[in-house]
This record gives sequence, structure tokens and C-alpha cells, in this order.
Amino acid sequence: MDETIPDATEFNEFLKLFNSTEIQDIVKGTSGLRKLLLYERCTPDQVLGATVLPRLVAFLESSSPEDLLYETCWMMSIFAFLQYIKEIVGTGLLVPLVKLLSLDTTSDRVRDKITFCLGNVTKQSLQCRQQLLELGIMKYLIEIVENTSDQQLLRNSAWLVALLGRGPYPPLQMTIGSVGILHKFLENSDPEIQLEGIRGISYIAARPEGIQSVIDSGSVKRVVEIMNHSETSTFVALTMIASMGMGQPSQSDYMIDLGGLKIILELLDNPSSRIKAHAFVGIGNFLANPSQIQKAIDLGFFSKFATFGNSATKDFNSLCEIVIIFNNATLHANEEQIEYFVSIGLIPLMCKLSGLEIKYASLDIPNLVLKTFINLFKTGDTLKEKNNGINPYTQAFKVANGLASLRFCVGSSRDPERSRIGSHIITAYFPEILNSNTPPLVNNNTATPSTTTTPPSTTSTTPSTTSTTSSTPPTANTTANSSADEQNSKGCIIN
Repeated sequence: MDETIPDATEFNEFLKLFNSTEIQDIVKGTSGLRKLLLYERCTPDQVLGATVLPRLVAFLESSSPEDLLYETCWMMSIFAFLQYIKEIVGTGLLVPLVKLLSLDTTSDRVRDKITFCLGNVTKQSLQCRQQLLELGIMKYLIEIVENTSDQQLLRNSAWLVALLGRGPYPPLQMTIGSVGILHKFLENSDPEIQLEGIRGISYIAARPEGIQSVIDSGSVKRVVEIMNHSETSTFVALTMIASMGMGQPSQSDYMIDLGGLKIILELLDNPSSRIKAHAFVGIGNFLANPSQIQKAIDLGFFSKFATFGNSATKDFNSLCEIVIIFNNATLHANEEQIEYFVSIGLIPLMCKLSGLEIKYASLDIPNLVLKTFINLFKTGDTLKEKNNGINPYTQAFKVANGLASLRFCVGSSRDPERSRIGSHIITAYFPEILNSNTPPLVNNNTATPSTTTTPPSTTSTTPSTTSTTSSTPPTANTTANSSADEQNSKGCIIN
């Protein structure tokens, strides 16, 4: 928009017109002050110092001329953009703005400025967001989006709708009604509007109780279709895909059937470090039962992780994610799948990664490695009868020099939890060491390990009794019993 840029010396003249009783002068004065702010010919504090806010709020009546409403809302949006939230909200601004937004008589260009103003307010204040939701703003935004063709208004409306739903998440009932217009944003040809639609959908899907509404709207399929328009849209869409893995098994399977796992597999090689990291998190959310694990096996996820983990990489974040993934997978896999993991070198890989003295996403990686071994050894116990009374996985652990790795992992730490896990492994699976002359597992500078034989809490369930001697991946029809706890116990997604 072309308009004349005023000079700073005109401030007092505009202020005088602003305080006039003549409507034409008021519009001219308001417009002049807005331009001085917009083009940085004066400071926000200079304008606020002239006590203009109460009068501006008084202009926000449906009876005011459109030009005055337009200029007033624009000026308020500038203050909001410049983060003068406390000052403008303290005047009672939100109520008249929402009321104007709700009226059919309010023009699209005025609504455009209102949505931009409220977007900046919402972005910077959770308290204001809650107030706007309580004022019923979502209902009015839905009506606007359904009845306007103004692309700029749609952009700002899409941005505001997404902001109203982002974390920390408000009660779902306050935003669930937006699913329909979020899908409309996804169908829009404007990449900016599409991106805000993806954001909004990802926020709804982040709550398990919101996933089905997102599926029913057709939005999940549409997100998959348009997610590669930019790095940001790919990242946000990946967040939604990962969230789908936190839903019920049928919802997770729906995402898998749409190609969710294939998308994650491709994104593991993405040059963007944040996308790659999120892809690792995403796959972890789709390993809640043997059926899902089998699909990941068939796509080559675990062989890829084993190859990567045994490489000379210094990508420690990815290595930590691999530990988390294998810990989750071994917790829920059946016997045949466990045997496959061992056949691709999981035991020597975990021995290697036990030396990662890293706290990652609040998780202690060596402790997860030890719990992964427990998952393997428990399954190995069920195979003793078929293996002359020998646990094949404790044997493989010894061959891989696992006892030395275990001694280093536990003995070099002062963590009492690690000492407890290590002591349990020795007591339950290698009791012969307790009667040997081998030095103690924990050095004298560490906490004294617990002597209890109770295994660490891994909420593992008994695997099925199906087994195979083949080192090839198990077939897709492999089944195992899984409880409701298994179905709902999934990785956490980092937002």
C-alpha cells in the first residue's frame, strides 16, 4: 500500500487532530499517529505518553466509521507487535475487539487488523489467550473463515487459530471445534495458510483424545500430501505424525497405512538436524506392539540403526536415540523379533553404546542399555528348554565381552540406580561371578549396590513362545500376546 510517510515534527499536529471532536479530524489524527509509529518516526512510549489508549479503545464501537476502526485496530496491532501487551490489554481492549470480530457489519479489512493484533497478544500472553478463548473467539473465527475469500484475512486468521491451540495446550474442548477450518487451511493454495493449518492440526493431535477428530476430518492424509513444501512444514508435519503414534493402536496403524513409517525412514537422512532428530523420536512412538515392530523391521529400520550405530559416527544424539528405540522395541517385541535383533548385532552394539555417559532428554543412556539387556535376557530365559538349559542371549553377551562392558558401565558411575540394575543382572543371569575371584562390580568410590534380586521396573510382558533359528527378519504375520499396558506404553515425543 502506497501512502505518504509523515515527518516526526508533525506529531503534535496529529495529536491535536486525534483529540478533536470532528470525526474527519479524528480519523486524520489517528492515521497520522499510526503512520509515525509504523515508519518509526516516533517511539511507542512517546505515543503512549500522550495518553491515547483510553480514547483509542473508546473508538472501538460498531457505530464508529470504518476508516476510524481500521486505523485504530491497525495502531493497536502495532503496539501488540512491539510487545506493549500489558499497556494495551490493561485498557480492556480484548472485549471490544472480540465483539467487533463477531459482527457481520465489521469489514474484512478491519477484521484483518483485529486478527493480527490478537495474534500478537496471544503469542505473548497465555493469560490473554485464555481470556480470548473464554470470550468465544474460536466460534467467530470459524464463521469468518467459512465466509471470507480475503487471503490476507485468511492468513491472519489461520495464524491466530493455530496460536490459540499451541502448547502449553488449553482444554481441548476450547479448540476442538477448529478442526474443520484447519482442514480448510490445508486445502488453501497459499503455503503460509497451509503451514498454519499443519501447526493447528499438530496441536490437536498432540492430545490422544484429539487424534480421532483429526483423522475423521481427513486432515492427516492432507498433511502427508503437502508436508514437503518447506523445511518448517516438514518438521511440523513430522510432529503430527509422531503424535499419531501415541494414539490407540488403530489410530497408529492408520498413520502407518498412510505411509507414516516410510516418511520417517526417509527423513532419518534429512540434512536438517532438527528434522532428523524428530524422525528418531517419531519411530519410537510406533513400537508399542509386535505388529508395529514388524512393520518397522520389514521397512529396514533396525538394520539401518545397527549399521549406523556400529559406524564411526560422532553423532551422539542419534546414537542416544538408537538406544532409546531398541530399549522400547525389545520391551514389546516377541521372541522371533528379539532373535532378529540379536542376529543383526544388537548385543555387541549395546555393549559399545554402554559407554555413552550422557544424560539425553533427562534419560540416563547407560541405564537404558542395561535395561535393554534385561529385556533380551528375559526372552532368552524362555528359550532355555529349547537350548539345553542355556540362555542363548547371556551366552552371546559373554562372547561379545559384555561382562567387561558391564563392569566398566557400572563401576565407573556413582549412580545408585545403575548399581542396582547392574547388581540385578549379575545376580539373575551371571551368578557364577559372585562365587569367583573377579573384582567387585562396583568400585569403592561408588554407592553400595542393592543386593535385592528384584529386577528394575521395565513393565515388560512375557513374550510369546514362537521362535526361529533363522537370522533373517521375522515375517509380517508374526504374532504375540500384548496387554492393554503394552498398547499404551509408548515413547515420549519431545516437542
